[in-house]
Amino acid sequence: MGLVLAMVGTLRGRMPSRCRLATVGAGAAVQLVLAGFFVVTGPSGGGGAWETTRAVVNAPVSEAALLYGVGNGGDVYQNDNGTTAVALDGGVVRAGTMFGTVFLTDQRMETETPRTDRLSEHEARHSDQWAAFSIAAGPAAFPTLYALDETFFPGAFNHFERQAGLEDGGYDTPSDCPSIAGQLTLASLALLAGSVLVVRRRFRTPASPRS
Repeated sequence: MGLVLAMVGTLRGRMPSRCRLATVGAGAAVQLVLAGFFVVTGPSGGGGAWETTRAVVNAPVSEAALLYGVGNGGDVYQNDNGTTAVALDGGVVRAGTMFGTVFLTDQRMETETPRTDRLSEHEARHSDQWAAFSIAAGPAAFPTLYALDETFFPGAFNHFERQAGLEDGGYDTPSDCPSIAGQLTLASLALLAGSVLVVRRRFRTPASPRS
């Protein structure tokens, strides 16, 4: 993504500095190395091109999560859907949290049961979300949007959790779905943002010259 932006800036007549080029090049090299590690050593699932793309895009955050999990004594389990689970004794939220393609959880994944299989598929959908938003807007896009959604639509109301499957993730489907309070808060913020844009545009509009 950084290389694309640098190329676009160059085409528009803005030559990037050597420091920026070096930073982008080093970041791209690190991502390629980490991506190669995940693609080569990861499990062979049935996702094909998208599963490989997902591993490449999520590689930096996946590697960081894997190092954290292993450094804290976690047990590593490879799933058939191209994701990796690291079972820890504690320090996770709910059933666990997906970082890229690495799932940090407090549940033992060494036995294949309907529960662990469904949970693995739920987290794989979160991995898809992470990769898709990273491609569209950078690696911080998905966790930022998820946290924002969680603020207004917590738990089972979260739209990302709904898309990943509430039952597979161990959530109970709420009766008042989605949250009315979250909808009202979000609508209020949208109206506030719209009002601010209208006011700013009105102040920026130049006055017509007097005849």
